Order: sequence, then structure tokens, then C-alpha cells
Amino acid sequence: VAITMKPAYIIVFFLGFAISQLFCLTFLRPSSSTSPTIAEFRAKSTGTSNLQERLDLSNPKDVIRKKQKTEQPSSSSPSELPSLPSVTALPSAQNNDNSNKNLFFDRMSPLLRNLQLKADELFDMLINNHPDPTNAVVLEIGAFDCAQAIVAARRGFKVITMEPSPSNLEKCDYNIKQAFGKTPSNLILIAAAASNTTGGFVQFNAVGSTGDHIGINKNEVNEAYHTGSHLVDVPTKRIDDILAEHSVSRVYMTKIDTQGYEPIVLQGMTKTLENQVSDYIMMEFWPKSIGTVSQYPPHYPLYQLSKSGYVVHDLRVGVLNPSGQGSELDYANRPDKFEEYGQWYINQDEKYRNSFGHWTDVIAVALRK
Repeated sequence: VAITMKPAYIIVFFLGFAISQLFCLTFLRPSSSTSPTIAEFRAKSTGTSNLQERLDLSNPKDVIRKKQKTEQPSSSSPSELPSLPSVTALPSAQNNDNSNKNLFFDRMSPLLRNLQLKADELFDMLINNHPDPTNAVVLEIGAFDCAQAIVAARRGFKVITMEPSPSNLEKCDYNIKQAFGKTPSNLILIAAAASNTTGGFVQFNAVGSTGDHIGINKNEVNEAYHTGSHLVDVPTKRIDDILAEHSVSRVYMTKIDTQGYEPIVLQGMTKTLENQVSDYIMMEFWPKSIGTVSQYPPHYPLYQLSKSGYVVHDLRVGVLNPSGQGSELDYANRPDKFEEYGQWYINQDEKYRNSFGHWTDVIAVALRK
């Protein structure tokens, strides 16, 4: 019997192998018409060392500032933020009617964790592999130099990008002109801060780097932000209102990098989240800054995404101070439950005496019926 069945096993084995190869070739192959990556854009699109100076791309301090946003509401607009909930005030999956909508309601999905993907790499993958970019929208909140907005616009997406920093808006204007000659019709640059109100103003610290941020905090590590000499008032807009203004009912990808202001940004996306308007939401998750800037529990923005039916995946851990870096085993064994997950980063900061804090990026995927 074993001898007569052996050929059948062989046939089944090769049939399964052929199917797996067909799947890889169909779904995992790179796009035939890829746009430049962010790194390629920044290195090649301008071709001038002068631009590199203007963007501070060669300045390590400029990279460090990326992890140094402290955001407080302007003293002139105390109603910008609602009362802050405590950790215990956040509902659990067991007590929420939407708990069945998302199996990962109160926990992180570790599916992508060990792939060690960087956020920029995942951004490029999503941008380059969309089958019909000319009929899709990319929303970027926190543009810095508009490099990623330009990459998406070149690919054909309609791009809506926001940047409140006057210094960074100059970088965006320069780069857009270098890339296109003039602002293309499919790229909309909005000079405002995404927030939970429209028509208000917040104080913004515009040093001119990736670390430009809302408000100022006396305990911030970098002394450059203690002077107060770069503080300006910038207008605020809710994402819900922006999408309605531009008649956008579906977004392919939303990218949020606001250095700890993410809970307030998400509060201005209530309808967008509830209706799962965005297929993907890529967001920086920096617990130390969330607690300092927004004064919310570190896991709060994860809960905001998950309660609306998004499955939240985390990417590789980032740390600026190599001497304060944990082990890869530490990173692989991050807890999954949101509250424990947020606290894990705070514990890592204390364990390795890292003054800037550990962070990651998350990608939230809409879980639709």
C-alpha cells in the first residue's frame, strides 16, 4: 500500500510547490513601474549639495530632533484639548460592543514584527505596488521636506500633505519646484497643524527640522527648544474637515508623524476612523513623547485605532542612543496587550537609561466585512 501511494504523495508535493511559487510571483513581485524611493529622492532628485545643506540631511542633530517633539496646547486656546482620561478610564474589549469587530481590539498584532521593516521601506512598498494610483489618495500629516509626498505624487496618487512649520514649508516649496517645476495638480500642501479643532491656533516651535513640534516643554532634552525664540502660532484643522472640503471619501494610506501629538490628531479623525475611510494608517508610536506632549497614556492612540476596527501591526524598534539600546530578543518579545505594550517602551527607556526614548512605527489595517 505504501509503495502504491508514494507517487501520489510526490504529485501532491509538487502541486503544492507550484501553487506557492505562483502565489509569490503574483502577489509579492515588485511593481514594474516603481517610483523613486524616499532615500533616492533625497539623494538624487535635486543633485545639489546646497539643497542637502538646506535640508540638514547630513546633520546628525537634525535626525536626533525627530524624536524630540513636546506638544502643549497654546495658552491662548485652553479649549484645544479635552479632559485627559486615565489609563483605567480606557474601556476594555470585554466591556465594549465593538469588541467582536476586531479580534485585536486591545492588543497588537505581531505579524510584521520580526520582518524588521522600517517605516520608509513599508511606505515605498505600499506606494509602488498599488495597481491604480491615479485613482487613489495618500494623506500625509507631518510632511517635513515633502519627500514622501513627492514620491507619491510622481507615482500618480492624489496627495494631501500637511505641514505647520514655516521653515519646513519653505523646504517643501523648494523641493516641489525642484521635482516638478511647479506644484502639480495632484499635490495639495496645507499649511496647518492637524488637530481636534478647525479654525483655532496652537503654538508651534519651528526650529526648521524634523523635530519641529507643537508647544514647548521645559524638560525637553535639546536646549534648542528651550529658548522660545522659534515659537509661532499656526492654524489648526481637523482631518475630517479637510477630507470633506476636498470631497475625499476613500484614502489608500494615511501617514501620521507628529512627534507625540497623534492622540489629538486622531481625535480630529473621528468620522474618518469610524467609517474606515483609510485602508492603511501608518503612524509613529513614541510613548515617551505621547506622555510628554499629549499627556495621554502611551497606548491611547493604539486604542483609538483599534476600537474603529483596525488591526494594528508594529514594525522594528527605533532608538537614537546606541548605548541605550536593548537587545533584539527584548524587541522580539514585546508584549501584545496595548497597555502593557506602551509601558514596555517606558520600561526600556528606564532600563537602558535612554533619554530620548524608544519608539516604533505601526501600520493599522482596516478590517472590513
